[in-house]
Amino acid sequence: MIPWFQNRLEKDSSNLFIYYNNKSYSASDLSGNIFSIQKVFSACDIRRQERLIILLPNGIDIIEVILACFQSGVIAVPVSTKYTDSELDKIIKMIKPKSIITNWEFSNRVNNLGNDVIAIEEFLSISRVCQNYNPINKIKKTDVAAIILTSGTTGIPKAVQLTYNNFESSCENWNRFLEFENHDQFLCCLPLHHIGGLAVVVRALIYGFSINLADSFKSDLLYTIIKTHPISIVSLVPTMLEKIINYPDGINILKSLRAILLGGGPSSDELLNICLKNNLNIVKTYGMTETCSGIVGMWIQDEPSKKHFSGNPFKDVKIKIINKEIHIKGPMVMKGYLNENNLNGYHNSKDFGWIENNNLYIEMRRKDLIVSGGENVNPKEIESVLFKKNNIIDCAVIGIADKKWGQKVIAFLTTLDNKKIPDKELILYLSKELSKYKIPKHFLFVDSIPRNEIGKVITKNLKLL
Repeated sequence: MIPWFQNRLEKDSSNLFIYYNNKSYSASDLSGNIFSIQKVFSACDIRRQERLIILLPNGIDIIEVILACFQSGVIAVPVSTKYTDSELDKIIKMIKPKSIITNWEFSNRVNNLGNDVIAIEEFLSISRVCQNYNPINKIKKTDVAAIILTSGTTGIPKAVQLTYNNFESSCENWNRFLEFENHDQFLCCLPLHHIGGLAVVVRALIYGFSINLADSFKSDLLYTIIKTHPISIVSLVPTMLEKIINYPDGINILKSLRAILLGGGPSSDELLNICLKNNLNIVKTYGMTETCSGIVGMWIQDEPSKKHFSGNPFKDVKIKIINKEIHIKGPMVMKGYLNENNLNGYHNSKDFGWIENNNLYIEMRRKDLIVSGGENVNPKEIESVLFKKNNIIDCAVIGIADKKWGQKVIAFLTTLDNKKIPDKELILYLSKELSKYKIPKHFLFVDSIPRNEIGKVITKNLKLL
């Protein structure tokens, strides 16, 4: 197969590809740096289908490294710079990368973890070693293109292996649904270590539209970009959509968008009614890292009575419900989790739902997880850290419905002497091991945690406390 960037370079080298930080970049503008990074891979003996952890913030640098991986068949493993040192250590041990690419700012966090670390500031001097480098691409569609980390049922994230074919199948489905045009500009506001960010880049490579890249997922920034740039498509979680709507002219600027993809958690009735009333072009969708982004879609204006459904399955997507859980099969579904058997057949999403007239309804996202502000939060991971703190003898972390966050993380605690621990002390303690979005919004102290006969927390009883 022809690598995606090479294909874009040959078909559309000079038109806008990425707009970032007040600068415009065509494919041609990026090609020199991407070729140099491929030379760095060669000089450092990073070969096809070897794993490369990429620890960089959103921006042109991380895109160039990821595209160089796609060009060379190297497996890109972008990771969040917000991970704590403890989380990074666990991830590196799980991935076992050939090397880690970062920058001088973050290099001190990984220099002592036993891996080769390459700073992007050293690319130029390293690439000069391979003056006669001539890349030969032998990429197969069944090769793994990227590994994306996602929360699982344990404290350590699952590593999802996505092939070139997974990406292409997903992109084809979205092109059938949205009919991408060269003049489209997609606001890429989710991080590139998230499937919602990376998938946008691949779609732009294949279908020739441009990306407006945001380096953070903050409402002020997204509002400004939508207001001042020719954005036509954006992917948002309900929390962020509501924030933008609440600006004085928020609804008016959103009306200019031809598609607002809405997923990542439940949407309130109030939010969807506002969207319907103002004729916003909302596309309800549902997907996950394991399915290489969304697998169903629905324009809520077409079916307002089904506004709480997630949409109709795309081509080649097969969905069946087993014991109320959603199982998914199709060419966009992952190869499998790293260090586990390859997927053979249907993927069990562990989300609860049902199908009505070929329209998928999500009853609950991942029974073991909390979806807060579009982020998957594993309560077991938080509980394991809390249990290590002195005086805490029992705890339970749950998510409760919240208008702002979709779900809000709450921790119930029982202490040895029944004394409360100050919130500030708990937050400081948790922040040493957990990312900010995982830290509970409230800490509630109780005499005991209600559990059943086999020791499982009776969640419904907690909510009554």
